[in-house]
Amino acid sequence: MGTNQFLLLILISIITGIAIIGGIQMSQNASEQSQQDELIHAMQPAILAAQAHHQKPAAMGGGGGSFDNFEMPGIRTVDNIRVKQIKKAHPTNHLHFLAYIRASDAVEEDDSDIDSPADVPAGMARVEARIEAGKVEFSETGFAD
Repeated sequence: MGTNQFLLLILISIITGIAIIGGIQMSQNASEQSQQDELIHAMQPAILAAQAHHQKPAAMGGGGGSFDNFEMPGIRTVDNIRVKQIKKAHPTNHLHFLAYIRASDAVEEDDSDIDSPADVPAGMARVEARIEAGKVEFSETGFAD
């Protein structure tokens, strides 16, 4: 009878360990998804401003169907999230924005060298948005290597 109880104890320990590891993994995945959703949410004002510029007639100071002359005013900071317009060689019907989380303890650091998702420091979440006339595509989501 003692052997059966010992085997049952080992089996319960293994099942409990697997359940704990699975719970930790699910929690980490939810945290990463939450950060990416937060980045996308922080990008919304910049995306809306770009789309409004695109739709506004050129005679009224808009783009008249293009993103020509649209400039996001500097780097937009929400809590510890930075959103900036990426300068890329692209036709006038595309715009790119990058949102990333900077270290919360960092003092106003110079972000002028961050021009693509690859430039985001390792371990930080990032999302790139590509805007066309009527749609927005999010890419390069995840954590920097």
